[in-house]
Amino acid sequence: MRKTCVVLAVGVLLLVFASPALASPAFVQSASGAGSAASLAVSYSAPVNAGDLLVGQFRASGVTSVSDSVNGLWSEAVQLTASGVTHSIWYVEDAKPGPTTVTVSGAGGGPVRAVLAEYSGVATSGALDGTSCNQGKEQTVTTGSTAPTAAAGDLVFAGFGVFDHPITVSAGYAGEAHATLRTQLSGSDGTSADEDAVSAVAGGQEASFYLGAATTSGWAACVAAFHPTPVTIPNGGLNGVSCSAPSACTAVGDYVSSDGATLALAERLTGSGWQLQSAAEPVGALSSTLLGVSCSSAVWCVAVGSYVDSSGTQMPLSERWNGTSWKVLSTPGGGGDREVQVSLNSVSCSSSTACTAAGTASASDNLALVERWNGSSWAVQSPSDPNVHDILNGVSCPATAACSAVGLYSDGAYYAALTEGWNGSSWQLENSANPGGFTDEFQGVSCTSSTACTAVGFYVNASDQLVTLVELWNGTTWTVQSTPNPGDRTADLAAVSCSAPSACSAVGYSAPPGTPLANPVPVDISRPLAERWTGSAWEIEATPHALPSTLSGISCASASQCTAVGSQVSADGTTLTLAEGWNGSKWQMESTPNPVP
Repeated sequence: MRKTCVVLAVGVLLLVFASPALASPAFVQSASGAGSAASLAVSYSAPVNAGDLLVGQFRASGVTSVSDSVNGLWSEAVQLTASGVTHSIWYVEDAKPGPTTVTVSGAGGGPVRAVLAEYSGVATSGALDGTSCNQGKEQTVTTGSTAPTAAAGDLVFAGFGVFDHPITVSAGYAGEAHATLRTQLSGSDGTSADEDAVSAVAGGQEASFYLGAATTSGWAACVAAFHPTPVTIPNGGLNGVSCSAPSACTAVGDYVSSDGATLALAERLTGSGWQLQSAAEPVGALSSTLLGVSCSSAVWCVAVGSYVDSSGTQMPLSERWNGTSWKVLSTPGGGGDREVQVSLNSVSCSSSTACTAAGTASASDNLALVERWNGSSWAVQSPSDPNVHDILNGVSCPATAACSAVGLYSDGAYYAALTEGWNGSSWQLENSANPGGFTDEFQGVSCTSSTACTAVGFYVNASDQLVTLVELWNGTTWTVQSTPNPGDRTADLAAVSCSAPSACSAVGYSAPPGTPLANPVPVDISRPLAERWTGSAWEIEATPHALPSTLSGISCASASQCTAVGSQVSADGTTLTLAEGWNGSKWQMESTPNPVP
């Protein structure tokens, strides 16, 4: 998950990952046979591979069924009956491995003809994209275009038959690509053949064959397009970062593994650069993500987020770094009810025995969630709930008895920024200032003392534009500070870090004007945004961004040292980790590793 603004539902910011890539279908083997009886059995010469597509073109006096010795019944893709002979394509997805014999049964007597093929790289379910059949007598055989239209990269399988006499056949086109002829089966009763190609463009996929001569007896031809296997490119990013010293930072986030699971990600910055760490996974977790981290020293950090257990319930997640490894901590807040989805969105530790995590428990309503770590266990606290819907996105604790938590709440009519303060014994509501829009939300907060906090986020102005929001807490009231915006672009500040009351930096993203407000903003249309408080005004700082990117977390060890993290999208659509460093005068890219599945 990535942090972006969410106006209507959960305050956790979501990353929109790039679309998965697709495998390229590949031919494995073919088989063919002919007979005069009402049924015909044809065996593949080599054992079939697990997960492959088995497909064939059959010609008989009414094909009634196709089955094989391992997978059972096949599915019919398409058929055409011409001159009393049925031409059809049948297939089976996600084949079981082993020696395989295919049997086709016809309604009447022979002849029966079968040309078979096996392909890898085809989707194991819902593979069929479109079909078409055609008949004629011309020298060029065409199948007609598939309906519905199919996608580029599909396997286009085509078969045809000529009635009554043998004829020479050569491959034509399939899906705008040169086809490969796989089998030609000829006899006194005619010719059957099949070919394939991977479609070059999206749209109706038509196949063709070229005959040695025109035929007076006629031909029939069919085509079927099959969707390739989705291949998950490892995608991921960093959601939060905490630096206990300029060269001691820990960043957390998530990535998508090769099997499509979202997994927690942790990286560590030392004097030798960024290095991957092995984040811990809860036993039986189907997926996990880390959204925030806080480090009281180079050898002690706590990270929080959520995971989905084996029953499909989203549960709170916390992990501890002891300088050597990450360990999952027992975290309350998940009631075991699949209708209750729990997430810890942020954490702040004033010491190794005093951490506060903030988030939400979502069922029919969103309810703010706060938990407190005492050095040995977590305990749920009671935040001050202002209304039916409330979410906490960020928390900052400058001392054991002083914390500020921020997010949003709603009474069902409008949405407003939420601020709460911890005084050592209870949470109390604090009235945030209204910047003048009809919707505002805090995404992050940083406090240097109980009387000096800075909260950042966004609000929707009178022009219906998402713009940056910063407010300052002086111990008594919250006050809106004027912040610049990058032209007419949509903008949001996702995180802030203050090393002193007069030294704060905030990061987030900007997106093209008119980007929908209620949806997570895709990384691939975003630019990173950084702003700095000079002590008298906020100023936009130039950030390097050769690729589309967004910044989700920041930590400043001093006024001249900050580290910001997030995500960037490469030219091939892969979402990658991102880190940038501030040296007191400019932001510079830092090389970050990406997990290999």
